[in-house]
Amino acid sequence: MPRPRIPTRKERLNRALSEALCLAPGSQPIYGIEGWTVAYDRSTFPARSVEGPCGEAGRTVTVANLDRVFPDVVRRLYREEVEDVLLISQRAQWPADAAAVPFARNDFDAQRSGDAFLVPRDYVLMHWDPERGSGHGSHHEYDTHVPVLFWGAPFTDRETDETCAPYDLAVTLADVLGLQLPDATGASHAPRR
Repeated sequence: MPRPRIPTRKERLNRALSEALCLAPGSQPIYGIEGWTVAYDRSTFPARSVEGPCGEAGRTVTVANLDRVFPDVVRRLYREEVEDVLLISQRAQWPADAAAVPFARNDFDAQRSGDAFLVPRDYVLMHWDPERGSGHGSHHEYDTHVPVLFWGAPFTDRETDETCAPYDLAVTLADVLGLQLPDATGASHAPRR
C-alpha cells in the first residue's frame, strides 16, 4: 500500500492561512519558503474572502491582513520548532533585546528577503533534507560558531581565537583579491601586508 503524501510546510501554511483569512480553499498566500525566510505571493492580493468564521463572502483581504494572522498561524502549526516570527513590515519595531534580531537584520536584503523571518528554536533545522545538517543561518551559537580554515598563499601558518563569523568569508576573500565590498557585513581575516 502506498504511503500517504505528507504536506510540505508551504502547503500546510497556505491551507492554515487560507482558513484564518477565509480565502477560497486552494488559495496560496505563501509564494515560497527558503530556510527561515517566507515570501508572500503578493500577486494574489488584494483577494476576496469566502463566507466563513471571518464573516460574509466578498470582503477584501490584503497583505496587511496576512501580516496580522501570519505569526499566530505559524505559532499554532510550528510552536515546537519556531521561537518567534519577525515580520519585515514591522522591522522598525523588532525588539532590540531579542537574540535573533541582529541575525535577521544581517540577513535582510530588501530585494530578496521575503516578508517574514521564522526564528528557529535550539537545534531545529528548517531544510527539506535532514542529511544536510546545519545551514549556519540561525542566531544560535552552535550554528554561527564555525571554524574557518584558509589554506595556501597568502595565508601563513597561524591559529587564532579571534571572533570569526560566516559573514567574514566573502570579506576576507575579497580583501585577498584586492576587491572592495562596501556593503558587505563581516571582517577580513586576510594577512596584513
